[in-house]
Amino acid sequence: MKLLACDQSSNAVRVGAAGAVAAVTMLWVGTMSAPFFQAGTVLLVLCLIPLARGLGARGGAITGLLLSLVWVAARLGFAPSVEADMLFSELNVLVVAAMMTIGGLAGVLLCPPISVSPRQSLPAVAGGSASVDDHPHRPGELGTGGERRRAGMPAPHETRCGEDLWGRALARHREWLAGWDRVSYPWASFDSHIRDLVRLLTGMQRLRCYRVADNGQLYPLSSEHPNEAIEPPSRELLDHVLMTGRRFVSQAASTAPLVQTLADSAEVPLVWAVPIRDGNVPIGLVTAQTPADGIFHEERLQTAADLVEELWLHVHHVDSLRRARQTDRGSGLINRTDFLPAFKTTLEQCYKLREPVVVMVVCLEGLRGLDDASRWAKRDELIERVGHTIASGLRRDDLVGRFSDAQFVAMLRRLDIPLAELIGRKLLGSIAKEIADFGLTSWVTPRGGLSGSGFKQVPAETLLKHATSALHQARTQDLLLISEPPGEGTSANSVEPSSTPSSTLSSTPSAQTEGSARTEGRIET
Repeated sequence: MKLLACDQSSNAVRVGAAGAVAAVTMLWVGTMSAPFFQAGTVLLVLCLIPLARGLGARGGAITGLLLSLVWVAARLGFAPSVEADMLFSELNVLVVAAMMTIGGLAGVLLCPPISVSPRQSLPAVAGGSASVDDHPHRPGELGTGGERRRAGMPAPHETRCGEDLWGRALARHREWLAGWDRVSYPWASFDSHIRDLVRLLTGMQRLRCYRVADNGQLYPLSSEHPNEAIEPPSRELLDHVLMTGRRFVSQAASTAPLVQTLADSAEVPLVWAVPIRDGNVPIGLVTAQTPADGIFHEERLQTAADLVEELWLHVHHVDSLRRARQTDRGSGLINRTDFLPAFKTTLEQCYKLREPVVVMVVCLEGLRGLDDASRWAKRDELIERVGHTIASGLRRDDLVGRFSDAQFVAMLRRLDIPLAELIGRKLLGSIAKEIADFGLTSWVTPRGGLSGSGFKQVPAETLLKHATSALHQARTQDLLLISEPPGEGTSANSVEPSSTPSSTLSSTPSAQTEGSARTEGRIET
């Protein structure tokens, strides 16, 4: 580097200057003794070489001129007068020319090259015309750029570029955090965010992010309510990664040969797999199928994996607190405290879009009897299954919550009362099947009440009030489902008692067929 070259030049000038002082002293002493003059002449020529080495070609020539004039002055001695023919004699002119030539040649041939710093060599390296093998290194580091590349370590200029990449990645993550309101589902945007960061930092392509369920099944991270698990490529390798918690980098020195063979045997081999674990429990997985330009920088991949794991765990913990605060632990649905504000906000949005809304209240009648009979485990498990049935049976933008111990409320968007009755009937049938699977048919009976806004802007409190009133009538009259429009004291449509088949809905067969076709994808029986 420049600093090292400057130190070497300064040392050469110091040595040459010391020698020149000694040579001049010997020359002036030599006016009284010829041997001292001859020794001073030789020393003067020798000290010119380190001076020229430190000062360069031009400085060496000028120094040679000055030293030759000092020699001429010492040769003439203390003569009272100097004539021109004595000053410009052939010997004096020859010595001046020789000293200037020696100084100039020494400056050209012996001047040390000045190394360029990594920052200055970046453009040349990017263009492929410069080498980074001459950078000095600290003890314990790999010396040359070739050794660094063979070991998978970045050269100094690559490290500087990497620092810029990490800064950009940090800025992107801060931007993403600023856009996350901490109260909504974050994983869809986080999936895209993580893949962008990994591409930026490592150049990896065809990245996939998965959520790991409790049973070990993999689901796409971007889907809030995935219907079924997916089978990614190299499943045997991923099972090994999830079980051991060890990251996989293809062809890396840390990868065991058997694991590499397992990866190569897949139809679509993976080159990178990172498990995300919360303690000892796997919660996520990041994979890549294509490396950056066919080159593996293991150290950079490990650092990127550390960053991804930290960001994932941070979002996981914050989102867990959000769900714990907003949801009922038994059913997994949003609790009443958070349901009411969300219901009012969503209802206003629906009215702005001129969407009809139906509120459905579902009650598990007889649930308290399980408490009195000390069947708490069955009761809690039933609540959890019913909550999952209601949430999975409705669309993603429908709002579902648990209001009390045995009462659930759902807001169904873009529906009128007749279609909502068909959906409610199927949903109650699914709940009744869950109750039967637990062997609690004689203990618990599902009932429901509906209230719709139509194309009027009915207040949220009114919809809830009339849906609850319809549910109360269904319990009083021993019916499965009753719908009651706001503002009317009597039921508009009702379903036969629960002891009769639920197909006796007071709608025409054609209406039932049409409604069933419209509800495909909303209710899963």
